[in-house]
Amino acid sequence: MKILFDHQAFSYQDYGGVSRYFVELYKIFSVENDVDFSVTVSNSEFLGQLNQKAIHFFQGRNFVGKRYAMNRLNIPFSKRKIRKGNFDVFHPTYFDPYFTKANKKPGVITVHDLTVDLFPEYFKSYDFAKRENKLKCFESVDAIISVSENTKKDIVELYNISPEKIHVVYHGVNQTLTETMSDPEKQIDLESESYILYVGSRRGYKNFLIFVKAVSLLLKKQNIHLVCIGGGAFNKEEIIEFTKLGVETNIKYVNFSDVKLKWLYQNALCFVFPSLYEGFGMPILEAFSNNCPVVLSNRSCFPEIAGDSAVYFEPDDTDSILSSVKELIENESKRNEIVEKGKNRLKIFSWEKAAAETLEVYKRII
Repeated sequence: MKILFDHQAFSYQDYGGVSRYFVELYKIFSVENDVDFSVTVSNSEFLGQLNQKAIHFFQGRNFVGKRYAMNRLNIPFSKRKIRKGNFDVFHPTYFDPYFTKANKKPGVITVHDLTVDLFPEYFKSYDFAKRENKLKCFESVDAIISVSENTKKDIVELYNISPEKIHVVYHGVNQTLTETMSDPEKQIDLESESYILYVGSRRGYKNFLIFVKAVSLLLKKQNIHLVCIGGGAFNKEEIIEFTKLGVETNIKYVNFSDVKLKWLYQNALCFVFPSLYEGFGMPILEAFSNNCPVVLSNRSCFPEIAGDSAVYFEPDDTDSILSSVKELIENESKRNEIVEKGKNRLKIFSWEKAAAETLEVYKRII
């Protein structure tokens, strides 16, 4: 089977969950299928891992409109590939509907979450995931893949899409978190061996500052640190809040790399995910695979993905957050129990299974 992925995720992400998803599928699909990317300009770290050639665009420099510009530069190249039609299935990687008139072949699109629909105040007005773009994409494709039953429910309710058109395919676990790090303490430079781990973006709906407020006294009293990896350096609002709470010396930011992420999971007291909404929650599986106990918000897809392999809290309730975090970090037997449950839960998820189920969706529409 000939499969074409487009450029979008690789224009908007140097690294990130959506682009990683397509790279993991590519690794498995390409063994027995002809898989291609329509990408000419990208700074994606993942494309480099696949030896996919792309022109770098102001790599290492950030400015307003940079990712939008990369997307626009890639569109003509993608359109030419789409019009040639030398593929069996087209799988766009995001919601820019540029392809809807050009593509005449069967199409599939994956919905990773509907955060833009549910929390529009945290996104720019020109985000390609806005409602009218999604509608055009949903109407133009033959099948929709949802990464969880919760996300499928949201698609049906918010877009009035027939449930029969939507196929749930769970993510696998990130297999790139396999390298070991030499002298990790020197590279990460932690001031305390006892830390709680937070991974990724901290924007509004992620509920980060409410979480910090909830655990601030715990951090100070027990000399515990909160380590945040990825999501960009702390902004002014965050630093002011840390200072107000008296925890500015207890919270540390670490630049993202898979090697650092693996080590931080393996040595954390626990990983906490306080978000109000996620489509799947990839870091949950990453924590499971690295024997890191998990504390989660009880919202959206989290109970579906983690089952009984986590301790849950009400994300709007600081007392609930604090109680759940303390339950794990102060109880070694509970941490061990959650770790073992996480190992078992992980057996449900694999990229091999995700790829096989995705191929079945392709076959249904050809």
